[in-house]
Amino acid sequence: MDLEPESAAERAGGVSGEQWMRAQEDRLAALVDGGAFPAFAGARAGAALSPESLFRFGLAALLDGLAARIAAVPR
Repeated sequence: MDLEPESAAERAGGVSGEQWMRAQEDRLAALVDGGAFPAFAGARAGAALSPESLFRFGLAALLDGLAARIAAVPR
């Protein structure tokens, strides 16, 4: 995972990714509480939005996609 853009943004703005995510919590809660995005609410429930958890999620999605593609190849 390339964290250089995030590091550069932190140096430029003085706000870490974790601080930014915490600052956005009210906005995310408003989306969930409004009921307009039930799939988002379900995905967000209990989610730990850290760089590590986002990496794990992205890797799992990539590997699931590869597995489906490999399974679809005629033998």
